[in-house]
Amino acid sequence: MNRTDEPIDLDTLGAFVATQLDGTTPMTSRLAARERLIHAAEGPDDRGWPWLRATAALAVLAAAVIVSWWVWPPPTAPPLAPQLAVVDGSEWMQAPVGGTAALPVGPGAVLALHDGARGRVSMADDARVAVVLEAGRLQAAVDPQAQRRVTIEAGPYRVVVVGTVFRVDWDPVRGAFAVEVTRGKVEVGAPSSSAPIAVDAGRRLVASSDGAVTLAAIETAAHPVARAPDPEVAEPSARFEPSARFEPPRDKPRPRAEPKAPVAPSWQALAHDGKYAEALAAVDAAGFDDALASLPVAALEQLGDAARLASRAAKADAVYLAVRKRFGGSAAAARAAFHLGRQATTPKDAIRWLRTSLDEAPQGTFAKLARGRLISALTDAGDRAAAREAARIYVDSYPDGPHAKIAWALLESP
Repeated sequence: MNRTDEPIDLDTLGAFVATQLDGTTPMTSRLAARERLIHAAEGPDDRGWPWLRATAALAVLAAAVIVSWWVWPPPTAPPLAPQLAVVDGSEWMQAPVGGTAALPVGPGAVLALHDGARGRVSMADDARVAVVLEAGRLQAAVDPQAQRRVTIEAGPYRVVVVGTVFRVDWDPVRGAFAVEVTRGKVEVGAPSSSAPIAVDAGRRLVASSDGAVTLAAIETAAHPVARAPDPEVAEPSARFEPSARFEPPRDKPRPRAEPKAPVAPSWQALAHDGKYAEALAAVDAAGFDDALASLPVAALEQLGDAARLASRAAKADAVYLAVRKRFGGSAAAARAAFHLGRQATTPKDAIRWLRTSLDEAPQGTFAKLARGRLISALTDAGDRAAAREAARIYVDSYPDGPHAKIAWALLESP
């Protein structure tokens, strides 16, 4: 009888497998036992019992698993990836129709797109958040204690905020832009303004397709909107709790503060806070003509913008004429010419000042707006040939500009 015909004690086989599985046998003994079992299962022919050969194969497999586990221990779980609130050039997102889509900006700020709006986060780290709004409405709640500077770019407009609740509407087709502030304050950079425009809580800034800016209380805004913020944005902002205020110990009397005489804010501070009428009144009280003769160019431009936004056209014209007289040939003078043309009361004056602005700064800040307004002024003046030529120049320079539709309509008309 050869080895395959010899009976194998199943108790011995079971004991072998058990010792391999329970880990009590040394590694060298396990390897030696494995070799003996392999040789015991081998024979010169194939006439062995099938069940015995299967049992031996199972035992070999069990021993191999034990050896591989001992030699190659299981890998440790990879460390969890840190959750970073840092975004750099994220993909465009679009809110569903009738719904919202939250933008990933990290803690301390909640920004959401609404009802088909489209935008993306271009940067978000511990210090700042930058968002590009391509079209539609974006609503935001920013915790001021997070000290993160949030900027929103919407076409040529830029909204800057540290902590507030507000919303931004942007229609690139019509070139219409609006900001409504519920709490806090934002600053809006607009092509038609030489300085940021402050928008306080309860106020709404609206910019039309030609760049004209109006600022009014929400109740009296030209295009009123619902005051209640959407719950998807308003509810997270309620979690922003103000820091605890310091209270002096009760057993120590509070020092009596000496009364101080109130200090009136400067006209520039008033203008910066959006109080344009008050700023103009302060300049009038100090001497308007003296201000025109002595203020530096940047302050003069700010005064002109304050008068224009306060709907004091005559005062604004006086400021812009002073800029041109004192700082002729400068970029500020070209900007002043645009403002004079924009609020001119006759087509003739509008054409003269708009052309002056374009001659002095053909690629200046207000070049696009000046060329668009020039088309309308020439049309109003009845100079159809010049209006068509202005329209041709406009579509060649700004095919997607806010006045492109008007220009194409004029060029395609008989």
